[in-house]
Amino acid sequence: MIENIALNPQYKFINTSHLTASEISDLERDFHIDDEIIAYGTDRDESPNYIYDKTTSDQLLIIQIPRFLDKDDLHYVTQPIEFLIHQDTLFIFNPCDSSIVKKSLNKLQLNLSKFTNEKVVLALLFELIDTFLPVIRQITHRRNQLDQELNKKITNEKLVELSRLEQSLSFFSSAIILNESIICRLAQTPFMRTSQETANSEMLEDVLVECRQVKQMVETELDIVQRITETFNVIANNNLNDTMKFLTIWSLILTVPTIVTGFFGMNVGLPWMKVSFAWIIIVVICIILSLWLLLILKFHKKL
Repeated sequence: MIENIALNPQYKFINTSHLTASEISDLERDFHIDDEIIAYGTDRDESPNYIYDKTTSDQLLIIQIPRFLDKDDLHYVTQPIEFLIHQDTLFIFNPCDSSIVKKSLNKLQLNLSKFTNEKVVLALLFELIDTFLPVIRQITHRRNQLDQELNKKITNEKLVELSRLEQSLSFFSSAIILNESIICRLAQTPFMRTSQETANSEMLEDVLVECRQVKQMVETELDIVQRITETFNVIANNNLNDTMKFLTIWSLILTVPTIVTGFFGMNVGLPWMKVSFAWIIIVVICIILSLWLLLILKFHKKL
């Protein structure tokens, strides 16, 4: 999809999402955009980056934001958003979800009085970085619930859900670190050198501060989730060890009657063959040997 968005009568930019082959051809033909740049813009796995083409003066900025796989389970990955400044026109490539940029535009129109490519990109960067925050709050809330539920009873289902939260936060951590790196680099790139406005430098600083705040929140939450996961994994392993210990001890104890009765069940001459209450003697022997084995295990702290 290709759409022209007008923030005011003097400023417009082009927003794209889920581009088809024919729409890609239209962009190449109508705007003379290099096919390699478009390939960056349509790649769902592209990492945060900044690219400057000295020949055409094109600038491509890529960041990553959250994308849900399953909102109910808070299972998230990240997706790229690409900003291309080509021949003084701003193009936004969103290969996954077009609604994210549109939601940010309402705040954008309230916050900006003057629209330039750099201002729009920086304002959108601020809003897009903020899309991590509500997801992190949801993950924090669900993590607290899982912590309480697991303290009552450890189940595989809850551990798997906790693992999904950890996976989502790992994706976020990687994305926000790369985002921060690219945003830090912007001050030394043509993106900022072409604009001498102090306001743009202040906006870049605001974006960087917000990015670092989000990074701190993600790292803190990831550390907590990892510690909780590790703790309950240790508890689950200890419970399994206790179960295996119990089964091993009882298998040893039950081996004693098997050996004794096997001995007296041989088809040869044996003591007490003609004694009518011999079976009582054998039972008593089994009990005594079993108790003896239990005492040995307890003495050696195996129980």
